[in-house]
Amino acid sequence: MMPGLAISLLLLVTCAISQMMSVSSWCPRQSEAKFVQKTNKFWEFEEQRNTWVEISLPYDLISCVDDNCSKVASIVDMDQKQAGLASQDEPEDHDAALPLRRRISLTRMSEASVWVTGQSGSIYERFWNGVKWVIAPHELPGPTARAISVFIVNQTILALSEAGQLYQLQVNENSQPIWIEFMFASLESGRTEEELSSNVQIKSGVVSHDGERLYLSTVTGTLLEISEFHPLRWEDHGRPQGGDNSAIADTGALRPGIVFTISSSGNLYEFDKGSKPSWKKHIWSDPSVNQTSLETTGGCALHGLAGAHSSSLFLLTKVENRFVELLPD
Repeated sequence: MMPGLAISLLLLVTCAISQMMSVSSWCPRQSEAKFVQKTNKFWEFEEQRNTWVEISLPYDLISCVDDNCSKVASIVDMDQKQAGLASQDEPEDHDAALPLRRRISLTRMSEASVWVTGQSGSIYERFWNGVKWVIAPHELPGPTARAISVFIVNQTILALSEAGQLYQLQVNENSQPIWIEFMFASLESGRTEEELSSNVQIKSGVVSHDGERLYLSTVTGTLLEISEFHPLRWEDHGRPQGGDNSAIADTGALRPGIVFTISSSGNLYEFDKGSKPSWKKHIWSDPSVNQTSLETTGGCALHGLAGAHSSSLFLLTKVENRFVELLPD
């Protein structure tokens, strides 16, 4: 077997306190850790080459504590293992590979902290502890809570689950970080906590271009804006007349304070709470493409393509995934 390296980045149970965060990172005790292999594809980061390199299987996972290193698990070639078991007429004892899901996301908190949601719906943080890059898991509560994205707004960390529930990372009385379900209403309204936890179901979210706000699209098609967390300040901007908000295309990168959304039917809308009316529908300048629908996904704002002060928002169409360009007035 190829010997494992102590610096391996293969989900080893290593934890440290991040100097860049207001909360400490938590890691389960080594005795509770259990490595479960789901795939044959693994990479490790080579610091000398400053790049990720795919490893060869089999591969040993090594844990080191105070310079005492020991083998804790091994990564095997699942195809070879399955073939060997089949030849012995024994049942397979490994889990099937996970199906492809759109849960993977990468969120940068600082130069020393990156938050990742994995394909399985797990959350973990990669941060620099002053000596090396380490991993700290931050799983959502409950066995069925799977994360699809992480949002960081002014050092406030939130996560969105596949079920549409928003969670906020807080510190408990033992100074340990825990996920708390985010409530959009006040208990003073007379509603129970159970009612409040399910009053808003989120479909997707985007942090504003200036990093000061969080915009959320609900499953009912409304647009929410959270401007402060301590104390909580949020607004329900509703939906455009005759349309809804299926995806948030831009949150101020094209024009400060202006939000662009895409409806489930593929129309582009602009929201400006400082104008009357607040919602405006964009139409095609070329009548021949008037029936073209946009893909319900985020856009890409670029500046300076047609001059030093020009701005453009590029979007995808549902048919043929063509690029279209929005040129603001």
